[in-house]
Amino acid sequence: MCYSTARGDTRSASQFHTNCDHSGPNLWITRIKYSSTEKIIGGYTRLSWDRTDQYMPSYDTFLFQTSNNEWSRLAGSGTVSTFTGAIYTYNSYGPTWGQGHDWHVSSNMQTGYVNFGHTYKCRTGNYGTNTCRNDFAASYSSWSIQEAEMWVEHQTESTVVSG
Repeated sequence: MCYSTARGDTRSASQFHTNCDHSGPNLWITRIKYSSTEKIIGGYTRLSWDRTDQYMPSYDTFLFQTSNNEWSRLAGSGTVSTFTGAIYTYNSYGPTWGQGHDWHVSSNMQTGYVNFGHTYKCRTGNYGTNTCRNDFAASYSSWSIQEAEMWVEHQTESTVVSG
């Protein structure tokens, strides 16, 4: 585990990148809350996060949500069929998935927005609709991350883990 709010890691993109960049394949799991609705959502990618400002291609990246028993949404299966933007790496952002920022975690690692359906397929509704966004995260941007963890397959010597 390279990042955990439960462990006491600072809720900042800087801490996330310090702990998790260049660590190889990873699994991001969050418990989000919107009003009285809680959901477990997350994502997996074989790519490493880093501090560059670019979209990264991958066929082995997916998002999931346990509330609707949806375990995968393969990159490129959405309205805009593209594998070129599976994740977006940027030093001021938390994990960001999809070329349309289908799921973006802000620098405070507590908030963000869901623009689902661009790179990752909507289960219900279409890209840009509240039906699609709300199905995945209960709201476009009014949700908050209650807990978050990033697990990596292995950590390099340069990876620093606090706590």
